[in-house]
Amino acid sequence: PPRNRIRSGTCFVAMSERVENTALRRDQFFGEGRGFSRPAFVETGSHAAVANDELPVAALLTTVDLPAGGERFISIVLGQADTRKHAEACVKKFQRVEQAEQSLQATRDWWMALQSTLKIDTDQPEFDAYVKWMKYQTLSERIWARKGFYQASGAFGFRDQLQDTVNMIWVDPSLARAQLILYAAQQFPEGDTAHWFFLQQDGRTGFLSRSHACDNLLWLCWGIGEYVRMTGDKTILDERVSYLKAETPLPPLPAGKHGMGFYPLRSPRSDTVYKHVLCALNLVLKKRLGRNGLPLMGTGDWNDGLDEIGSKGRGESVWMAFFLIYIIKNLQSILCEREGKRRCHEYEQDALRIGRSVEKVWRGDRYLRAIHDDGTEIGVSGAGYWEIDALGAAWAVFAGVNPEHSRIALDTALSILEKDRIISLGWPALREDTKPYLGRSSTYPEGVRENGMYSHGVQWLSRACRLLSEQFAAKGDIETARYYRDAAVRIWYKISAIPHTQGAEIENYGGQPNQQCADYLTVHDPGRMIWSGYTGAAGWMLRQACESVIGATLSNNKVVMPADLDVPRGGLSVKRIRRNIAKSPFK
Repeated sequence: PPRNRIRSGTCFVAMSERVENTALRRDQFFGEGRGFSRPAFVETGSHAAVANDELPVAALLTTVDLPAGGERFISIVLGQADTRKHAEACVKKFQRVEQAEQSLQATRDWWMALQSTLKIDTDQPEFDAYVKWMKYQTLSERIWARKGFYQASGAFGFRDQLQDTVNMIWVDPSLARAQLILYAAQQFPEGDTAHWFFLQQDGRTGFLSRSHACDNLLWLCWGIGEYVRMTGDKTILDERVSYLKAETPLPPLPAGKHGMGFYPLRSPRSDTVYKHVLCALNLVLKKRLGRNGLPLMGTGDWNDGLDEIGSKGRGESVWMAFFLIYIIKNLQSILCEREGKRRCHEYEQDALRIGRSVEKVWRGDRYLRAIHDDGTEIGVSGAGYWEIDALGAAWAVFAGVNPEHSRIALDTALSILEKDRIISLGWPALREDTKPYLGRSSTYPEGVRENGMYSHGVQWLSRACRLLSEQFAAKGDIETARYYRDAAVRIWYKISAIPHTQGAEIENYGGQPNQQCADYLTVHDPGRMIWSGYTGAAGWMLRQACESVIGATLSNNKVVMPADLDVPRGGLSVKRIRRNIAKSPFK
């Protein structure tokens, strides 16, 4: 059984064939000087006589004789149960080949039922298939496993999981509802939230990180606003949820810039989910605006690779300003309904005031990205580092503070960041000698991770283009509307694996054709995949396929079809989009 406070129980491994021998340590399995290509245990059938490396494995040895052209079904069982008795029952059940086959078919049926809740048909089958895989990737790797070969954590990331489940509203809203309630319970009475956390076996919050990252708490506000708008379900607002409690307060910046990791207590105080949202929103509006009227950045916003811009407590995030304005607008109907006209008007004025502060950092063809603790403006043309940023350009369009400036900023970003095969998150890349020091992204080589094409961040450019297309179509400017509509599709495709896995390109890409990767190299083998599978881009690419490529939206749990559904977009023609969540296997 594992020695931790998060999960206890009995692990098991078994097979339907007679087990001739077992190896329970890695050194026994490999043997001295050997690896996966020639493991001693497979070659000799016995343990290697080597020193104990204390690295556990579960290796079972059996011999299978097959005639030419023959086949044989073997059941291999691997799992964990809460008790030894339950583990033994699982082994006994699934060692039987017929039972294993039945269970495997039941699993296939479950996934096919989930796939049937949202069906998209176009004239490009590779697009249709890719969207199906995004559902699987988002649920299995992000929401359930919460880990990849390159990040074996298992923790619940506060900002990331909220995005994952809200984007899955297209498939089944119940996922988002449950997750939003769970995440409201990861908030402290002061209004801030866990940065990431584990759940213990009894459902209580386990070890967590409490940090000065500025955006975590607002993703709860964003998630509730999106959920209510997309589903029409306001009952979630009245669900009562308790707060977390910390024995030691979070030290203020700069002393507490590294945050805290601890096991929290559960506060006796509880509030409705709606009050939790107000608690977070009011903390930012009342205590976390800087000298320029913009939200304080703390130790990073969505791009937590920029974790030193505000680590002394004075730096401000322009992206956070756009994000905050979008949230207030999205919550407007709820605020007016529950707070009354006077208080609702105050929130409107807050958004307008922050919008005026944003306009003060307009620099001709772009908005600044941030303002450093020392007052240095980040995002200035000619600075030689991070002069333009996809995140700020896209969210300027979402916030709608100044439509003309937003369009210019997006055009500037696309002209600089988009290349033949890749789209950079920001440009020029940060370096170790960048002054002032902006954060850990400076330690990445040029073209890598946030210094390269970071799929989760650049996908918002696709949505921004689609929104501009709709705005120009409403004005009757069909030509410009077509330009941005095609741009939305073009950007989505560049982020997906589809063009990168065609012909000889797949050798450079180096990843699975049915998975969205987290990032691409933009320098030295541009277009090469780095991380695959575990990425927040998967859920967003699913949603952008529906909203940015096709142009459909969800409102009150109904699909709203775009006026241009029959018009080809970027070489793709839409046949139909169907949604029926009654078919969902989640009950």
